[in-house]
Amino acid sequence: MSNHDIAQAMRHHHAEMVDTLHQLTQQMVMASNWKFTRDIVTPWITTEIGRQALAEETTVYPVARRINYQLIELMLYDHVALHTLTTELERPDTRDAALMACAQISHLFESHVDKENRFIISPIESLSDVNLEVVLGEMHQLLAP
Repeated sequence: MSNHDIAQAMRHHHAEMVDTLHQLTQQMVMASNWKFTRDIVTPWITTEIGRQALAEETTVYPVARRINYQLIELMLYDHVALHTLTTELERPDTRDAALMACAQISHLFESHVDKENRFIISPIESLSDVNLEVVLGEMHQLLAP
């Protein structure tokens, strides 16, 4: 597959993750038992977003660091903020606090993914010395159970 095809697949996967997080957030808003829904949302964030973030830090970000070191530092900060907000989502005793944390996670993640798609994946896609299929393969190895 070409770098373009791999980049498109990565952007598509990001869109699916954003969509799923929005759906889970909406379920939490609509749920009569917000704690039960929170206990579904939190592990999904930890497993899907958290594990992917760690895998990106090991595979995609070292390549992207060549292009824009400061952007990668900001993206790493986003990862820390997402982790912190997820921890806060686990703790609240009130529905409003849980909904606030979930909404913050959702907004931050959507912004983070947009930056990743536009300012990391797109520039890497055009680098002739980078094989995104290899990078993505390494990432999938890290994500394998």
